[in-house]
Amino acid sequence: MNPELLHLKRCDLAVCQAMCCYDGAYLEPDEPERLRAVVAAHPEHFAGLFAGDGVTEGQWRGVVRGSKTAVRPHAFSGSVLPAHFESTRCVFTEADGKCALQTLAVAQGQHPWAYKPRVCWLHPFHRGPFGPEPPPMATEDDPHQIEGYAGYTTFTHCGRHTSPEAGGEPWFVTCREEMAYAALVLEDLDDAG
Repeated sequence: MNPELLHLKRCDLAVCQAMCCYDGAYLEPDEPERLRAVVAAHPEHFAGLFAGDGVTEGQWRGVVRGSKTAVRPHAFSGSVLPAHFESTRCVFTEADGKCALQTLAVAQGQHPWAYKPRVCWLHPFHRGPFGPEPPPMATEDDPHQIEGYAGYTTFTHCGRHTSPEAGGEPWFVTCREEMAYAALVLEDLDDAG
């Protein structure tokens, strides 16, 4: 596949209902304590969303294990949710589909992704060996496809190829903010490690 041909559309919560958050987010080693500290420092912001600190231990189909954001049952409307996705959603997801971690950062005048897990703000990209990699164009090339699970990224609205005729733009145009932020954050992480 020529990645230059990949076209994406920006996130539209009215369409996707934050279905990318259906299973929560698996966290990188430095993130569980950071999230717990944010929740502890701002309990009023997270009141009504969940009890506790929002972080749990998880296992996904025997492939991924570790700390992740907790989930709660959620009824998605219409047929937006792929059949192989669970009817759950990350506990940090507000009723309108926005991320409570992002709304807190914005309310504090910080970068919108200052508190969000990296996998969340980087979506639909994945951190590859040389930096962020765009999603594949075809579902059969989805990196999360395993036996009994059709895939993840290419089943989310912002991760699926959308032709220019349907409003898609080249991926590097659609996701220029994510790429700029990734360059800053991932470079800082590499320097610290």
